[in-house]
Amino acid sequence: MKKIIFYFINFLLLASCATAPLEISDDDTKLRMIGGKEALLNDIEYPEYALTHGIEGLVTVLAYVDTSGSVRQCKILEGNELLNEAAKTALEKQHFYPYILEGMKRSVQVAIPISFSISRDINVYEFDKERIMAFSKGYMNEPVKTLSTYSSTRSPGSKNDYYSESLTWWPKPDNPYLPYMIKEGEINPNAFIKHKELLEKFGEIVPGLTATYLITNNKVYAQKAIEHIKAWFIDPETRMLPNLNYAQAIPYRTIGRSVGILEGLPLIEVIQSLQYLEKFLSEEERIIIDRWLHDYVHFLEHGDYSEYLMHGKNNYSTAWLLQLSIIAKYLDDKELMRNALDYFQQHTLSFTLDDNYFYLDQKWNRDLEFNIFFMTDMMAIEVEVLKDKGVNIWRELYFNGKRVGDLINYQYSGILNNNLKTAGHYDGRFLSLLFAGKAYDNPRYLELWRNLQIGEPKESEFPIRQPVLWIK
Repeated sequence: MKKIIFYFINFLLLASCATAPLEISDDDTKLRMIGGKEALLNDIEYPEYALTHGIEGLVTVLAYVDTSGSVRQCKILEGNELLNEAAKTALEKQHFYPYILEGMKRSVQVAIPISFSISRDINVYEFDKERIMAFSKGYMNEPVKTLSTYSSTRSPGSKNDYYSESLTWWPKPDNPYLPYMIKEGEINPNAFIKHKELLEKFGEIVPGLTATYLITNNKVYAQKAIEHIKAWFIDPETRMLPNLNYAQAIPYRTIGRSVGILEGLPLIEVIQSLQYLEKFLSEEERIIIDRWLHDYVHFLEHGDYSEYLMHGKNNYSTAWLLQLSIIAKYLDDKELMRNALDYFQQHTLSFTLDDNYFYLDQKWNRDLEFNIFFMTDMMAIEVEVLKDKGVNIWRELYFNGKRVGDLINYQYSGILNNNLKTAGHYDGRFLSLLFAGKAYDNPRYLELWRNLQIGEPKESEFPIRQPVLWIK
C-alpha cells in the first residue's frame, strides 16, 4: 500500500475581534494547535480515489476559532475538489490554545495551507548523486596532507602526534610563557588548529571519494582515497599516531582535554569507508591499519580522559562511544561490540531519554555540550552501527518505556512546529531523520529530511555526511 505524507507550508494568521480582523505576521506564536502540527497530520485521511490515481495538491482552509480554542467553522479558500473535504474534516477536529492579545482571549480566523503529496521512499543513491558529484572533482585535486605537514612548537608530542589548542585561551601580555588565561567569547587567532583542520579535511575527502566510487563504480576515486588512507595510517613518516592525547590543549596549563574527543569524529566515516576500500589494499597494509585501530581503541579505553568520558552524560561521551563502536564493527570484535551495546543501553539511553535532562530542555539543548541536533545524528549513527550485529535498537531497546525514536520525534516535532530553531545552532545533514524514517517506515521523517536538504550543495560541519556509505 502506498504511504502518504502531509506537511504544512506555513501558517497565515488573521486575528479577528468583534469588529474587524487584525492582521498578524505568519510567524506569530500566540495561536498554537494543541498537539502541534502532528495532531492535524494524524487526523487527515487521504481520499482513496485521489491516492490510487496519484492526485496531489494544496488546499487552503480558513478556520474560525473561538475564544476557547475550538474550531467553529471551516471554509475552503482554494484547493482541489477531491482533497478539500479531507482537509476541512480534519481541521474541524482540532483544538487550539486560546489566542491571547493584551491579556484577553480573542477569537481568530486562521488560513492554513495543507499540502497533500503521496510519499515515495528515498533512494539515497539517486537523491545524493548530484551533490556527491559536485564535490568529487575538488576531492580528486586535493593534495595529500597529514599532521606532519604542520607543527607547533608548543606541542609536547612528535610530528606525528595530533595537537590542537582551545580557541578562547590567550597568552598573558606580560609573559607568553605563563599559563594561558581564558577570554570567553574571544577567539585567539594564534591558537594552533592546523591539525584539527587537516583531520576534518581527511574525514571529508576519503568518504567523499568513496561515495563517488560507489555511485560511479569508477575505481579511480577509490584509488585516490587510498592515497590519503596510506598517508594517515600506514606511512611511518606521515601517519598519525593513534591517540588524541594533546587535543584541545591550553598552553602551559594542560597538555590536552577530554573535550578534544569531538575532534576524532572525522575518523568515523573514514573507518566506514574502509569496508569499501580494503580490496584496494594489500594484506600487509590491512594488517597495519587494523593494528592502528586496535591502538586507538586502547587510547579510548585506557587514555588519560577515558574515565571521564565513560561516565559523562553529554555529547562528548557519545562521541567517545561512537568512535569505539565503529572500530569494533570494522574489526568484527564481538566482545567490544557487546560492551558498546551494553554501554549504549545502560548509560547513553538513560540520560538522553530522561525527561528531566538537558536534551529535552530548550534552554540548554542547542549548546554544544547538549546540542539536540548533534546528539540525534550521533545516536542514529550509533544505532546503525550496533544494529548490524543482530539487535535492532530502533525497535527493541527501551528506557522508561521510550525508544531512540522518541528523541528523534522530539526533534522532528520541534523543527516542524518551529520550536527548535536550526539556523545558527547546527550545520549537519539531520541524518537521524533519514535513518529513523527508514527504520520506522515513517514517511513524515523522510519528507522533512528531504526538505532540509534543499539548497545549494555544501559540506556540513557535522563530520558524517555521506548516507550512501551507511544505507545499502
